[in-house]
Amino acid sequence: MNKYVIGFLAGLLLFTACKDQSKKPSVEEVLKQAGSTPGVNAGTGNFDIEAPAGWSKIDTSFSNLKATLLMAPDTSRTFRANVNVVTESMHGSSMDKYFDDNVTALSSYMPQFSLVGKGEKEVAGLKSKYLHYYGQSPKGLGMEQVLYVISSKGIAYLITCTSKKGELDKDQPSFDQALSSFKLH
Repeated sequence: MNKYVIGFLAGLLLFTACKDQSKKPSVEEVLKQAGSTPGVNAGTGNFDIEAPAGWSKIDTSFSNLKATLLMAPDTSRTFRANVNVVTESMHGSSMDKYFDDNVTALSSYMPQFSLVGKGEKEVAGLKSKYLHYYGQSPKGLGMEQVLYVISSKGIAYLITCTSKKGELDKDQPSFDQALSSFKLH
């Protein structure tokens, strides 16, 4: 399941993944391309985030894309609420341009993408931009996600909180616990 979680995050890092809109890339293709993108993983090791009580924390890599995954207890074989962090160089882009470019890429890449809202929010004392949206997993499961982008010293820290569609309110206390623990070194 982790490769699908990372696949959606990898999509955020690829502005060119959907040049040919007639063919959406597979999760494996996105992971491979994201892992070879210059500047990917630029902030790895520069942050800490803690798993909520009862959750697990995994630092992992898929096709050279490094991620920190916080996973809810395994209560179902179909889905686990999660928080994921990936990092990337912003290549000199402003926060607004970087965020807007990523929103465009995500809306093109994610099946059944539907914008709920976006704005600014403080995360653990750090300024972030957020995107709240619905989408669909590769296996057709409806998801509700909130992406927070934090910028520091030219590096973007992308934190994505993912619930089953309609269950965000139930998972929000755990997401808030994880978000409040996020710290940059």
